[in-house]
Amino acid sequence: MSMDTYTELERIILHGLRLEWDSVMSFIKDSVRSKLTVPLFSLKNSDKSLAHWDTVKREISFSRSFVLNYPWDSVKEVLVHEIAHQYTAEVLKAEHEPPHGPSFQKACGIFKANPEASGSYRPLSDRLSDHDLSDQDRIMLKVKKLLALGNSMNHHEAEAAMAKAHALIRKYNVDLFEKNETPGFVSVYIGEPALRFSREDYWLAHLLIEHYYVFGIWIPAYVTSKCKMGRVFEITGTSENIKIAVYVHGFIRHHMESAWAVYNKGKNLGRGHKTDFSSGLVQGFIEKLTRERTLMPSNETGTRNSRWNLVKIDPKLTDYISYKYPKIRNIHHNGRVSDANVISDGKDVGQSLILNKAVENGHQGSVLPLSGPMF
Repeated sequence: MSMDTYTELERIILHGLRLEWDSVMSFIKDSVRSKLTVPLFSLKNSDKSLAHWDTVKREISFSRSFVLNYPWDSVKEVLVHEIAHQYTAEVLKAEHEPPHGPSFQKACGIFKANPEASGSYRPLSDRLSDHDLSDQDRIMLKVKKLLALGNSMNHHEAEAAMAKAHALIRKYNVDLFEKNETPGFVSVYIGEPALRFSREDYWLAHLLIEHYYVFGIWIPAYVTSKCKMGRVFEITGTSENIKIAVYVHGFIRHHMESAWAVYNKGKNLGRGHKTDFSSGLVQGFIEKLTRERTLMPSNETGTRNSRWNLVKIDPKLTDYISYKYPKIRNIHHNGRVSDANVISDGKDVGQSLILNKAVENGHQGSVLPLSGPMF
C-alpha cells in the first residue's frame, strides 16, 4: 500500500473517531454533554496500550496497529472507555485518584463504558476468539460437531443433526437461565455499518433475535467507505450465543448469494426481486425453526419447555440492556410492493436450509478498507 493510501485511511479513521465521539454524546443527558468539548484525536505507533487519554494535550490517541487491524466495534468499545477518562479528568476533576478509581467508575456508569477496555486489555474480537475449554466452550464444541454433520449426504441425518444442535443450544440457555449467577454479556456488530439496508437484513435481524438468544438493536455507526455515520445491527448476549449468532448470520448470508445465483440463472431479475427471494429464504428458515421448536421431544416439553419460553426474555439480559440502552424506540418502515411468487420460491429454499460446517470461534468483523482487501 502506498504512503498516500495510508495517509488517506488514517484521515478517514480520525474523522470516524470524531463522529463516533459526537454520537456517544448524543445519547448522554444535556447536563453531562454541555460539560465536555471535543478532544484532539491522533494515531501513534504504540504497542503498549490500545488508546490513551492525555489531560494536558486534551488528546485521545489510538494505537495505529489497533485501529488498522481490528473491527470497528472493538475500536468503539475502547473509544467510550477513553471518553470516560476525559469526563473523569475534565468534569469530575479527579486528578488525585488512581486512573481507574471511583470517579472513573462513576464515569463508566454514565457512558456505559467497559472499565477495562484499554491499556493492555485484549480487544473485543480477541476475547471472543479465546480457546479456553470452559463448560460453555465444551457445549460449543458439541454444537460444532453436530452442525458438521449437516454436510451428510443423508438428508434425514443432516436434519436430525441440526435439530440436536439447536436442542443443545436451547439446553445451554435454559441451564443459564436457571442459575442465579449473572453471565458476562458482550455486544458486537453483525455485518458492516451502512447508510441503508435491505428488507432481508431486517429479516436476518429478526431471525437472530427470535431463535438465537441474543438481543439486537440498530445503532449509529461510522461507515468508513462513505465517511459518514450510518447504522449497524448490534447484538448482545453471552459470548457463546454471540458466536453462534455470528456464524448463523454469515452462513445464511453466503447461502442467500449462492441460492439466488441458481434461482436467477437465465432470468435476469433485478435487485428488487433478489430482496424478495432473500427475504423469503429467511422467512422460510424462521418457519422451519418455529416448527422444530413445537416438535421438541417429550423430555424437553412441560416444565422445561415453559422455562425455555422465559429464556427468550432472560431478565439478566433484559436488565443489562436496560442499563446499556435506557431509551429504546421501535421504528417501522413501509417496504416496496413485493413479488409474492418470488418470496414464495425463496421460502421453499429456506424451508429446506440446513446449517452445516463448524461454528467458527471469533468475531467476523472487518478492518477498515477503502476498497477491497488491504492488509
